[in-house]
Amino acid sequence: MLNLWVVNGSGVATQPAGAKCDGTGGDAAGDEICMYDFNVTADENLTIDAFSPAPAAAIVANRQPSQLRFNGGEPLQGTLGAVAVGQLTVSASGPGGLSVAGEMWVDTRLNANAVPVALLASAGANADGDDLCDPADPCISFANSLPLADANLDGIPNECQCGDFDGDGFLSAGDLGPMFGCAPGAAFPTDPAVCAAKLAAGVGKGEADGDGFYSAADVGLTFSAIPGAAFPAPAYSLRCPARPEGTPAP
Repeated sequence: MLNLWVVNGSGVATQPAGAKCDGTGGDAAGDEICMYDFNVTADENLTIDAFSPAPAAAIVANRQPSQLRFNGGEPLQGTLGAVAVGQLTVSASGPGGLSVAGEMWVDTRLNANAVPVALLASAGANADGDDLCDPADPCISFANSLPLADANLDGIPNECQCGDFDGDGFLSAGDLGPMFGCAPGAAFPTDPAVCAAKLAAGVGKGEADGDGFYSAADVGLTFSAIPGAAFPAPAYSLRCPARPEGTPAP
């Protein structure tokens, strides 16, 4: 299986969220994806078995055993960032590959300018059902949103950065106090509703050792993973509901 999505040439949206492709989005061309059209061709050892468009994608597709053509987009509203296309299932009788040809129009003024574009894919099983298959997913037990945000550039997305109690994408001293306040019997307790909400959300922002409740052990693990710690431990040694495997990010 291949999960497919398209991104613009820079990979970064430059227009504000309210920008449109109807001529009201600004004075200069932006990075909104308005329309796209792709052909995916399989070589002699591959067969394109199925294509399932992403639920939120406006896509028209035609599939044959050796070729898939699809087009779509939001010509009036546009879409910022990456656009999930769908899931492609391919079988192989031997080594082979897929070739991609296509174009995308990105312009808030509808100048129909074709821009550099990438059709990205990740292959293999997809345990958490997100847009990243397991070999390319740094957090295979928790569905990630795209594009991935990684504030501290450690290869672990913000949303499954265990020990990040305040949710800013970094492990820091600011996470330790409120996390310790969630432990039963804490001298300076954190609002129990805050502690319960973080656990219930399943994103593992504060709980770091994977046992499902807050304790001094969570504080100790997180402290060791903060950059510059006296007794350092890698961030991937922390475990949480979002990333219980605790393995290094690829």
